[in-house]
Amino acid sequence: MGAEVVIALIDSRLAANQVNGSFGTWDPRMRRYVNIVKQIVQSFKGFVIKQIPRSENRRADALRKLASICFDHLSKKVLVEVLKERSIDERQVGTLSADGPTWMM
Repeated sequence: MGAEVVIALIDSRLAANQVNGSFGTWDPRMRRYVNIVKQIVQSFKGFVIKQIPRSENRRADALRKLASICFDHLSKKVLVEVLKERSIDERQVGTLSADGPTWMM
């Protein structure tokens, strides 16, 4: 899209601090996602991620409601993208074995 500076405002303190490096990422799967974000961030001239407190989320909700009222004349299309592969490499293995009857039977 051509953006050079990105300010990401999110409501998750955990995610914001994991990307900033203030919090560790112990789950291997989450660590891979955080590493992908950090790679993408390097492509920008500037990047800031900030956790928004709940008190400021009310303003975002008000803006959302205002936008839905003011722009009724615009087309409201929902675009759906089906991802054919995961953004991280992860093998899925699901082996079930039972020596007798289980709750699934």
